Amino acid sequence: GRVASSRRRASMAASSARWTALMVAALAARVLLVHFGWHAPLASRIELSSPVDSLARLREGAALVEMGLSPYEGSMLHVPPMVLLLFTPFLHVADALGSSKAPYASIVRSAPFVALDALVAAALFALAAIYVEAAKDDRRAKKVNDNKHALKTFSELEDRLPHFTACAYLLNPMSVLSCAAGSTSALGAFCVAAATVAACKKKPEPILAGACLATQLFVTADVRVPLLLVYPVATLARDGVCARSVLEEERTGKESRRTQKKKATARFRATLIGFLATCVVLGFISTRAYADTETTFREWTDATYVFAFGLGDLTPNLGIHWYLFAQIFAHFRLFFLVVFHAFPAFLSVLLLVRYGHSRPLLAIGIVSALHTVLGPYPTWGNVAGYLAFAPVFTRDFKSRTFAESTTGKEKKKKRKNVETRYGFAVSAALVVTATLTPIFWHLWIEARVANANFLFAVTLAHFAAQSLLIVSWIGAAVERDAAYSSSFRRLGDDDDDSGEDAFTNDEDEGRSVERDAPAAGSRDGSGDDEMRAR
Repeated sequence: GRVASSRRRASMAASSARWTALMVAALAARVLLVHFGWHAPLASRIELSSPVDSLARLREGAALVEMGLSPYEGSMLHVPPMVLLLFTPFLHVADALGSSKAPYASIVRSAPFVALDALVAAALFALAAIYVEAAKDDRRAKKVNDNKHALKTFSELEDRLPHFTACAYLLNPMSVLSCAAGSTSALGAFCVAAATVAACKKKPEPILAGACLATQLFVTADVRVPLLLVYPVATLARDGVCARSVLEEERTGKESRRTQKKKATARFRATLIGFLATCVVLGFISTRAYADTETTFREWTDATYVFAFGLGDLTPNLGIHWYLFAQIFAHFRLFFLVVFHAFPAFLSVLLLVRYGHSRPLLAIGIVSALHTVLGPYPTWGNVAGYLAFAPVFTRDFKSRTFAESTTGKEKKKKRKNVETRYGFAVSAALVVTATLTPIFWHLWIEARVANANFLFAVTLAHFAAQSLLIVSWIGAAVERDAAYSSSFRRLGDDDDDSGEDAFTNDEDEGRSVERDAPAAGSRDGSGDDEMRAR
């Protein structure tokens, strides 16, 4: 036993070292891309940079502040003041190095983006580790206390899931190229990941989860996502990453359950309070940050949130808004703006009603995906942000129900997992769009031998691939819930059948005793006594 355990520890240590080497290599690849001069070509790509997350626009804003002007003068900067405050020191150091040390200046400019990706990977690692530990505790409780009403809701999770989740984000070509291009889209992903981890942990208090989620409101130009994610994050803070098992509910006394319910409600409220308090504080800081340049609250909100809502820049990108709103008549513009911005929010509300309380991780991932696919300025950084959560919340889709794993009555239906069912189609579509986008851009803008329809066809394919992925996730969740429900019904029917059989056996025994009693009395004359004894 000791030899086997020591070998297992050595194997786990070697595996962890290999995963760590992959993570370091992924971060080094970002630095090398910038060092060898790939930053400028990548920053000019519409797949990697947009008006609301461009590093070049941040440099313009910092230059305006240096001249004593408002960073929102003109129409260049469209990020909240908190982002400019965060990156301005690095931009000043890079400018101080001058053109003679251009490679080093580029590395200094990219340093916060590399560090940001490392923080996102660390948050994802912590989230996956919490998920695996909670799943192990859930299975251990069901194994020790053998109760067939407790469903096996988690698959055999492997210890390498945290490493795989972090490496999947760092090695994703979308995140690598976005980091080298200097896209600030990773800020939103980090805020969501940090809020999720803070909500899943018992300590520190869940007020930190609300604070992280409120920070996203002041580092991105989309106000819908942080507001919609408040409910699933608060649910995570209340219930944890894994819901309490049926057995735990049965073994817990009423007083203890009442106490735990009060604590859970307090954690839910603490998350909401942290969100609201942080919004007030960061709103005040954002307004006063550049007060010396006479930047008002109305000015920076118009340049960020109102700009994103009104589509002030119709530069072609991976979304579908630029093409459609270039064709719409002016008097219909406001109507379609409301429709296009309300549609993903409406779908998100329906999703939160269905899965916000039962599958909060799934809800967080799909809400982020919906607002990326249907957003006005999507980039590959946004796509990599919501794909980073997929390895965690799709683990439940691979598990078998309790009845399928413990009884032989159920015919095992071979169902393909969501990854094998649509994984190839989605991956192929993303590769094709990534290849054709620069080609059609060159044919349209540079060679002038094509038109906008070529590029719009590629963006439609990109839109369809992500939509298929979202639908497959929701379909897998529906199938899982249906499997759980059928398992409950099957186990209940088995209990009813066993109860009826026991009751029938008792009745048969009683009738046989009554039939034998008179015969015994007639033989020995002591029928009454024997009858009383029986």
